[in-house]
Amino acid sequence: MRSFVEKKGILFDLDGTLVDSKPGIFGAIRYTFRELQLPQLSEEEMDRFIGPSIGSSFRSICGFSDEQTQKAITLFRTYYREKGLFECEVYPGMTDLLRELKAENRKVALSTKKPEVFAKKILENKGLLPYFDAVSGADYADQSEHKGYIIRKAADLLGLPVGDCVLLGDTRFDCIGASMVGMDCIGVLYGYGTWQELCDNGAAALAENMRELSALLCGGLIQ
Repeated sequence: MRSFVEKKGILFDLDGTLVDSKPGIFGAIRYTFRELQLPQLSEEEMDRFIGPSIGSSFRSICGFSDEQTQKAITLFRTYYREKGLFECEVYPGMTDLLRELKAENRKVALSTKKPEVFAKKILENKGLLPYFDAVSGADYADQSEHKGYIIRKAADLLGLPVGDCVLLGDTRFDCIGASMVGMDCIGVLYGYGTWQELCDNGAAALAENMRELSALLCGGLIQ
């Protein structure tokens, strides 16, 4: 098993890696389609919203025009800001892993395509913000930044070269973004992506649970 104990910076994706945020995202999508008086999407279709920016999802999955997309984004964020943000759960064992990383004086950052203001609120609400040295997210008004840009920004905020950091993520978007900036990505299998997509897009290692993540990052196991 490859070890990443030498990495000084640990970057976490948010949705599907740090927290299970699917209930809040699905709730916001359902609210948006009710307000637009459109047929509801299937769960399989809604799964595809996790990873890309919300705007690109409305365009590519639903075929919305730019005008429709802007209206949908506004509705989505209305629900998400008021309810969806808090309809998520921290994955079991995650707090122990974060505590272990901080005890080893590792630098920890969040790297997410979610608007940064939302990401910080989630961390604060779940009691995780004290474990993070930096938060790198999308601009609220413009989510066009590629995941690679957000990953590099997270490393810069930590004051570390990308080669001294590793990203934890659950989808191909994380692997591709990390590869763009020359950073290793550990694919987590408890999230929303698949073993196949993580392998196909260059995951440096895979972890099924927090025990395996701890072994990869710290050389030990969470008891």
